[in-house]
Amino acid sequence: RMYALVTFQHGHEYRNHSGFPDPAAQGDIFSQRTDQNYIADWTHVISPSAVLDVRGSFGRFTSIFPTTDAFNFTADKLGITQVFHAPTVTQNTVPVFNVDGYTQLFGNSFSWNSYNQWDFAPSVTLTHGRHTLHFGIEIAYVASASAGPGAANGTFTFGQNWTQQLSDKNQGFSDGSGVASLLLGVPRAGDVDYNASYYRTRPYYAAYIQDDWKVSNTLTLNLGLRYDVQIPWLERYNRANRGFATDQVNPLSNQIIANWQQIKTQYDASHPNDPYGYPAPPKAIYGGYVFPGVNGQPSRLYNTDWTNVQPRVGFAWRFMDKTVIRGGGGIYYQSPTQNDTTTGFNQQTPYITSLNGMTPSGGISGPYSLQEPYPNGLIPYPGSSLGLLTNIGNGLSYDDPNYRIPRTYQYSIGFERELPWGVVAEASFAGNYLVHDTLAFQLDQYSNSDRLIAQQNSVYLNRALPNPFYGILPIASGSGSGTTIPAAELARPDPVFRGVTNNLEPWGHYRSDALQVKLEKRAFASKGAGVMTFVLSYTFSKAYEANHLLNNPWDNHLIYEIDYQDVPQNLAFSGVWDLPIGKGKKFLGSSNTVAGYFTSNWRFDYILTYQSGFPTGWPDLNNSCSTWDAAGGSTPAHWFNNNKSCYSTRAPYTLRTVPDRFPNIRNPAQNALNIALEKTIPITERYHILIRGEAFNVTNTPIYGGPSTSFSDTRFGMLPLGQENFPRVIQFGAKFVF
Repeated sequence: RMYALVTFQHGHEYRNHSGFPDPAAQGDIFSQRTDQNYIADWTHVISPSAVLDVRGSFGRFTSIFPTTDAFNFTADKLGITQVFHAPTVTQNTVPVFNVDGYTQLFGNSFSWNSYNQWDFAPSVTLTHGRHTLHFGIEIAYVASASAGPGAANGTFTFGQNWTQQLSDKNQGFSDGSGVASLLLGVPRAGDVDYNASYYRTRPYYAAYIQDDWKVSNTLTLNLGLRYDVQIPWLERYNRANRGFATDQVNPLSNQIIANWQQIKTQYDASHPNDPYGYPAPPKAIYGGYVFPGVNGQPSRLYNTDWTNVQPRVGFAWRFMDKTVIRGGGGIYYQSPTQNDTTTGFNQQTPYITSLNGMTPSGGISGPYSLQEPYPNGLIPYPGSSLGLLTNIGNGLSYDDPNYRIPRTYQYSIGFERELPWGVVAEASFAGNYLVHDTLAFQLDQYSNSDRLIAQQNSVYLNRALPNPFYGILPIASGSGSGTTIPAAELARPDPVFRGVTNNLEPWGHYRSDALQVKLEKRAFASKGAGVMTFVLSYTFSKAYEANHLLNNPWDNHLIYEIDYQDVPQNLAFSGVWDLPIGKGKKFLGSSNTVAGYFTSNWRFDYILTYQSGFPTGWPDLNNSCSTWDAAGGSTPAHWFNNNKSCYSTRAPYTLRTVPDRFPNIRNPAQNALNIALEKTIPITERYHILIRGEAFNVTNTPIYGGPSTSFSDTRFGMLPLGQENFPRVIQFGAKFVF
């Protein structure tokens, strides 16, 4: 038997955010999404007890998000004669113009993404006695391409600074105008993005076997084992990082430490009354980005996790008449989604607004004017050419290549019982426990002992000290830009970087458990009354997470708290009713063929739901009052105790003590009713038309989001004015089935 399926979907979107017509329109202009899938399957009966199935497929999803309809509106039409766009675009489109106090004009960025997957999965099913064996392999290949040139044609921002009094002194005068600066052609800022594109690929291999064993007429066991290997991404052009070399001495180490020691000697001699003195230099400066395929590094972005063994077991036992117990458990692995960091493969060229700090750098024409804004050209991205010096002097983050794939332990057990009056009742318990969830950890923060000293005297880490990096690190870097530097930057374990974060520490875990109860009944099923079925279901669940440090990195354990998506109560009442009208039914049972087309084959669906609100965020404040709860219960104006006299902000360098969210205060929740009415119009035995009308949030009940937890907000502790759910939506559709 051969089987094939082809699906194709393509859609456009136009959302103008500026309100201006073309070419000044900008936003999601002519955004496009295309999804296509091709599936072929061949089934062959080898013998009465063996069946071979071979399936192959290809899927592709592509999205393009232009932010402008002005790609044919070139810069020279505004008098910009220099072609300065990055090589990542081909058209000399007009730059983005931002005017303070007004909406953005034009827009020249776009993003393009394509995700492709090929899959080949042959399998065999064998029947032998009471055993049904199913085994096979799966081979997949994934290719992901992305391009985000950003503002490759440039961005200019016009503010009031060049058209206000004493612009170089910035005395806080309220005069000046962004529009006036635009008319004069003197930006206050600008830049051009030069970003690389990326093409990542990875294969996937899996093998599995499953045995459905009918032990007896009342007991069936399901035993299975799956093993998969998820090969990490390969960036075709090595345009990515491969971790951070914590054990390699930075090439600038000796030069920095020599300068540091000299400055310390001079500072301590000239500041004998400084109780803290100048920090001692480290023994060596370590670290820097490493790159795939460079200096012996593997080409894959991560190391392969070979531990993905996945046993599964299940059973179904009819231990009493009309009563069945089912249960099972297994281990499952996530599919990695992170693409690694790409530091070094994007670069901004800033517009020089002033050469002397007092007057604009450009005039009506000439270098640095809008006619020729970048006389020195653009700065290309360095790629991997700088090695350990990539982004030195700035903060950075990296993905640990020794990444372990998160795995989930799932388990369930439940009963099903047929009760009197045709009611089927189910009760079950299900849960999952996720381990090796990733979290970001700061490796390069000043120590807890330094923090405690600063807690007593904030001057300790805020002192402006002579900068040992000045003249050594790039002038454009955070630590190389000035002659002085805060003492906190010198207190870092790796002071040449302004913070180092590992994005993939595998310490996190998550747990969710749920008790589920369901009652289902076919109320009546007579020819005249129609068929009516209703389902009443209730779920009580709890979800907890431990995926971050409350005070990163000074805590010695993860905070274990209610998950931000925890919804303990979930109730639903739903049903389907084939209405008792039309031919052969109790009402309007006309034998007239034409009338029967209008009155017959109607069905009504409904679902009424209620679920608890999500946990409310817990403000990071000191509370001098006795409670966080609002007096008299939560109201839109006082969802929790928002009397500001009760609160004060934490002192500098102290640690947060309250969790991220309240355990007993939740965001608003309301009932929701959705209904649908549909009619089938038969044409022949093979053809029919289905007409359907649907209404969502029939009662038009608003559900508001959580309250503001920002202490500086005037609506602190109040619900937002806008609703979070959709208002009532009514839609109609028709389908021709052949």
